[in-house]
Amino acid sequence: MASTQVDLIRERTDIVELIGQRVKLRQAGRSLKGLCPFHNEKTPSFVVYPESQHFHCFGCGKSGDAFSFVMAMDNLDFPDALRLLADRAGVELEARVERKDPERDKVRERLVELNERAAAFFSNALWNTDAGAPARALLEQRGVDRKTAERFGLGFAPDSFDALKRHFAAREVGVDELVQAGLLTTRDDGRSWDRFRNRVTFPIRDREGRTLGFGARALGDEKPKYLNTAETPIFDKRSLLYALDKAYDEIRKQRTLIIVEGYMDAIAAHQFGYTNVVATMGTAVTANQVSGIRRYVDRVYLALDADAAGQLAALRGIDALREGFGDEERPAVVARGVVRFERTLGAEIRIVQIPHGKDPDDLIRHNPHEWEHALEVATPLVEYYLTNMLSDVAPTPQARARALQDIAVPVLREIQDAAVLATYLGLTARLLGYKDTDVHAALLRGSVVPAKSTPTRTMPLQPDERPSARDPERYVFALALRYPLVARANLDRIDPHDLLDVRNQLILEALSADTFRETAFPDSLPAELQEYRRSLEDDLADRPSQTPGAANNEMIEAIQRLARARHEFRVRQVQADIQAARASNDTEQLLLNLQRMTDLAKAKSRFDPRESPYFRDTRSEAG
Repeated sequence: MASTQVDLIRERTDIVELIGQRVKLRQAGRSLKGLCPFHNEKTPSFVVYPESQHFHCFGCGKSGDAFSFVMAMDNLDFPDALRLLADRAGVELEARVERKDPERDKVRERLVELNERAAAFFSNALWNTDAGAPARALLEQRGVDRKTAERFGLGFAPDSFDALKRHFAAREVGVDELVQAGLLTTRDDGRSWDRFRNRVTFPIRDREGRTLGFGARALGDEKPKYLNTAETPIFDKRSLLYALDKAYDEIRKQRTLIIVEGYMDAIAAHQFGYTNVVATMGTAVTANQVSGIRRYVDRVYLALDADAAGQLAALRGIDALREGFGDEERPAVVARGVVRFERTLGAEIRIVQIPHGKDPDDLIRHNPHEWEHALEVATPLVEYYLTNMLSDVAPTPQARARALQDIAVPVLREIQDAAVLATYLGLTARLLGYKDTDVHAALLRGSVVPAKSTPTRTMPLQPDERPSARDPERYVFALALRYPLVARANLDRIDPHDLLDVRNQLILEALSADTFRETAFPDSLPAELQEYRRSLEDDLADRPSQTPGAANNEMIEAIQRLARARHEFRVRQVQADIQAARASNDTEQLLLNLQRMTDLAKAKSRFDPRESPYFRDTRSEAG
């Protein structure tokens, strides 16, 4: 595992967006706050820092980066967290990182086999039984010809609680396997029944065409109208796109992807020759869903329903727009996600505006010229977002100012191209009734969460470009690898909460382990850390070895330097929060942050020795 891959994953993972999907965050000066997910609390003490891309809880003290957060939240080890975030960021890991699990692979293959056999059962029920007549009529009514239906493997689940169950029982397939495959539903009392009944079935396949689960449309009035396979070891609707197996080659050829909302929309598109179309399954569009094809795509069209909020809701990080926002819940985190999502994909996103009351299926079948025109005039994502979010802002000075600060500026700060930024500055000014210079001034004031200072997030950082917040941490662990016994002697001086890089947290755990042996360390570190270990060793490769005493002194100084850097960072953040609380007359937050400042002052003794009664401390404010 090359350390540059870890850096690339980190660069493509916005921690605000990542944590914001699990924790409700609110703007607080230059940071964001929420209730800590790692301990019970009533007053938010969990803080996320966009600039340094780390989090810290002032309540329980837990700190870390994106990897640390995922590991703690989902109880994962580092390799699993690495794979999860790599998939999310669209980074293909080197093959040697992928740990083979023969037993798991055997289970997954069996579940695919069972779903393939279920698809064959449903297909036979559709075409070769009298009970399938209503399903055939529905497909005919919707204009789906038999050739297309068979190509997509459409089927019919009989109106029976045990038709599929009996089919498999006759072939000696047990209930437990069928439940694990998502084909049966079970209760605590052990009773089980077919999950899909009296429905048209749509096999959901992966890119290679393997059936992982199903979507199913009710024929009668049964709710829900559409039902998916429950999550299984092979089926996660947040990571799958319907018809990708059919669209993959054309997507690569055209370097363009069109995403629609329903199975029938995608089927109609393919039937009429638009074969680079895929569909979501009632979820927000996520980076996971397109991670496998992102490198082949330059432009993504979102052709969802005609409702503006519905369009925006399809984007990762802003699906909360479905619920709407109250005055106290402006989409600050959401807004940043608009541009982040586009940049993470590495492709231009355009919104296809479908005429009200219609869907892509209607246009493609009955007015293909209107469909093609809608694609031609599709609106760039940021323009669509700003227009829809700012057009209905109340004309009062307070409402306009808040919309500028909470909605527009977070998006504008993410735009890196000067010409594009100028265009959207002008659009924002027109929509809110400001001068361009007013919007530009708001952008410069830094009154909202800023973009990261790095000019791009698509390339890994080089060692000499790493954020300064991580430099003292890196140096401590470069020393630790060079002098592991010295590091072990100073373990009690290292506060794990000061470590922002999960790799260093793992090295610290290895140094602290009862099984530690100097002769085996650091070769005993996990394979995923070996390349990082070598890069740390290279940091000190040109320096001569020191005596144990000198190395110990340097280690102590390095640890104190790290503690001081973390402390000073937190002091600056709390000072900014105090200023923000005073500016907004938020007494509760002001008192909370004043207490945090007091606690930080007490904690300073960790790395600053007491003042000598004989020598003046030149670090004191008295000089």
